[in-house]
Amino acid sequence: MIERKLKGGKVLEFSGIMDFVEYCDAVPVENYSKSDDESRVEFSGGTWDDAVRQATTGNPELVKNIFDGVNIISAMIEEEKVGEIRDVTGEYFDVSDYLSGEPEVFRRDEYGERKPVVPVYASFAMRCGIGNDLIRNRGCAIVALCDELSRGGFIVDLHMVHAVEYCGVTVYCKIHVGIDPLDLDTAAFIVANSLCLRRLWFAMLEHSRNERYCGGYGCPCEYDLAEIYESGLSGFYFTSSNHNAFSRGNYGSLDNAKEHVVKMVENFKKNAAQVILG
Repeated sequence: MIERKLKGGKVLEFSGIMDFVEYCDAVPVENYSKSDDESRVEFSGGTWDDAVRQATTGNPELVKNIFDGVNIISAMIEEEKVGEIRDVTGEYFDVSDYLSGEPEVFRRDEYGERKPVVPVYASFAMRCGIGNDLIRNRGCAIVALCDELSRGGFIVDLHMVHAVEYCGVTVYCKIHVGIDPLDLDTAAFIVANSLCLRRLWFAMLEHSRNERYCGGYGCPCEYDLAEIYESGLSGFYFTSSNHNAFSRGNYGSLDNAKEHVVKMVENFKKNAAQVILG
């Protein structure tokens, strides 16, 4: 973990999910973030042990459910596919065309030109009133978008970020996720699993402040996107729940999340030289 001071705040930057988990798990067992009382388990979506296990070894059933949802969304935003090209030579040939006397019986796959880098910033900072189902639906939408961009030939520069205002200090958090290849399993845990936000991140704040119970976990705010704007790159930014671009209705169901992502993609196509908020 690297900690950097900023004017009015600080940034905690983690090299990966294991770095993040180790930092969070270092808080004492009596800390509030590790409490497994009934209300805490219900609010978080599981126990502390569940959070650590799913972050480190995964949860096949949860991942399956998440990616089932992703498939629903993906089917609506697929645009570019590998196409077959007819020719007199190629990588394989079509038996039915050969028997019918068709001269161009061979086929080959034609891939589109490699596209530019597309930054995708996904904040997992949510207010306490945002339900776990909504977090999951939103996370599915983000993962689906990244998956489609990647399969469409784009290089997805994925940033998992979090920011809150707490006791007059802005606390930024950034977790690095593998992008070559794109680590969608880890991305799904961070942004679509409430255990990451409501167990691990809470422990991160306790650790960074050396407090057993922070008495509230701050007000979600926006991650400093100066790097994306200053670089001149366009891309996508999924905001915190306090941004005026955020709407519960967009993520109330998988269908709503699907429609919202489709609109974001359409806006990006119309003017790629911008940051699309969602």
